[in-house]
Amino acid sequence: MFREMLGNLSGVLPGLGRLGGVIVLVLLAASVVILLNAWIRERCRSWGGQGGWRIVFSMLFTLLNVLLVLFVVMAVAARLTTLAQEFSANHGRVSETNRTSVERIWGRPRVQDALSVNLTVERVHDLTPAELIQSLQRVAQLYGTRTESGAVQASLPKGEEILTSDGLKAVKYPGITPIVMQRRVAEPVPGDPILSEKHAVSLKMNYRRKGTADYTGFEESARFAYEVTNRAEMDVRAAYWFPLQQDELLYDGIQVTVDGMPVTDAEISLEGLRWTERLPAGAKRTIEVAYHTRGLDFYRYRPGEGRDLRSFSMILSLAGVPKERLNYPEGCMSPTRIQERAAGITELEWTLADAVTSGAMGVALPARAQPGAGVFRAIRGAPWSLGLLIALLVAGLLLLTGGVEVLPMLMTVGCWYALYALMAGLADVVALFPLQFLLSWLAVVPPVWLMWRRVHPGLAAGRFAAACFAAMAFISPLTWAWSRDSQTVTNLVVGIAAVIPVLIYLSVMKRRAHR
Repeated sequence: MFREMLGNLSGVLPGLGRLGGVIVLVLLAASVVILLNAWIRERCRSWGGQGGWRIVFSMLFTLLNVLLVLFVVMAVAARLTTLAQEFSANHGRVSETNRTSVERIWGRPRVQDALSVNLTVERVHDLTPAELIQSLQRVAQLYGTRTESGAVQASLPKGEEILTSDGLKAVKYPGITPIVMQRRVAEPVPGDPILSEKHAVSLKMNYRRKGTADYTGFEESARFAYEVTNRAEMDVRAAYWFPLQQDELLYDGIQVTVDGMPVTDAEISLEGLRWTERLPAGAKRTIEVAYHTRGLDFYRYRPGEGRDLRSFSMILSLAGVPKERLNYPEGCMSPTRIQERAAGITELEWTLADAVTSGAMGVALPARAQPGAGVFRAIRGAPWSLGLLIALLVAGLLLLTGGVEVLPMLMTVGCWYALYALMAGLADVVALFPLQFLLSWLAVVPPVWLMWRRVHPGLAAGRFAAACFAAMAFISPLTWAWSRDSQTVTNLVVGIAAVIPVLIYLSVMKRRAHR
């Protein structure tokens, strides 16, 4: 337990470490402000009689303060941009190395090809003259004589015609094995023997975590049914071949049945299932193949390019995938029917009749939002929101007090960065973004609130500055984290949500001041 707690706390340290550079920058800027302030004030007192120089030094001091604040704001904004890039690279990253590891442990994207049935009939053919010459060479070598030129002259004895054990004609010569004069040829029966297909595939989401990323895994239960017939007027040899994905890790519970009876002599390997039988003329068979396996990202069933799909039906059931999140791999046709059932099951059905297609049937499973996705989107909008915050603070304080304190402004900029750095550090420790945001907000906003209330005790300016930071620190991260719109639209929403309350508040304060 103690080691686990230490491991979780170590995830926060990178975020805290990233605070170091910003804290140093803010402290250096604050030191410069304090030193310049004391130096300028001393010069102004010594040159008190020279009014013009005092005005010049006051303007110079103001300009230096403005440039210093702008420098710090720009530096922190640049650091926030870098923080977003670092966070995207190190949190929720789908790397090729991790993906390869998941494929080796869990499985790969699933591709299933259809059953292949080859019907052949054996016919007897006489040997061609060339084949006869090759067969008779042994006889010539046994009974022939070699001339001076090297040629072989043979006087073949009369052979006895017989039938071999498998019914082929042969000639028997004394002293050698019979010479077979015929051969059997397996001729394919034309036409597609598959009359209909009816398949049922169930996929259940099972996301796999590797490193800091989630991969779209699923469990699969499949049952394929084919109706096969022999249209020939004679018995044929039926060779069945059901391919399996060779790079798949596991097939469990494989079942092969013909007319409901298990096939005991099927050859099962990672390449596929293979078996043969004698199929009588006009006979029909119902072939069923079932198994359980696992996969990643998508499922695809390929019925066979250019085949005549006389009667095709396939139902793909998805557990945990709502209808609005459906998507299809490239080359897959849309389903004929989509229906949502109870218990979170979405059914996709493909129904074809007398069709020819080069497409496939399948679905691309929805990817889960990677850990820290909300934090990344929030950090991405932080630089623009920082500029808006400083603009609102400067405008409000000038209207309410006629001046802006540089040191509290610099500390506010540093706390703005601290808010997002803490969220980034908590991303691997706390699973939910609302909790990540709330902990960071509670850690940063109260100190800023107390600081501005001390700078302007009892004045509306202190309440305004503290409330402005707290509201902006609340509006900007949440809006950016849950927005799916473009950056321009999101910036506009944040700007409207922040500016309108500030304008209302300032107008109310001005009216009270005039009373």
